[in-house]
Amino acid sequence: MHDPLHLVSKFPQAALLPNPTPVERLDRLSDKLGIDLWMKRDDLTGLSFGGNKTRQLEFYIGAALAQKPTPF
Repeated sequence: MHDPLHLVSKFPQAALLPNPTPVERLDRLSDKLGIDLWMKRDDLTGLSFGGNKTRQLEFYIGAALAQKPTPF
């Protein structure tokens, strides 16, 4: 079995969340649809509102920092 996170590891990312969240294979839905379907469990970040917005910001901020911005 391959690591599904290898696809996103090539993008710059800023660490905003304290812990990585698990990626789980959706066995029954994968079988029903005939595909290999995985889900990132950002609902387990510990934040009361979930982590999907924060996770997205990690990539936006990572991309901005990778451009080596200069101060005004």
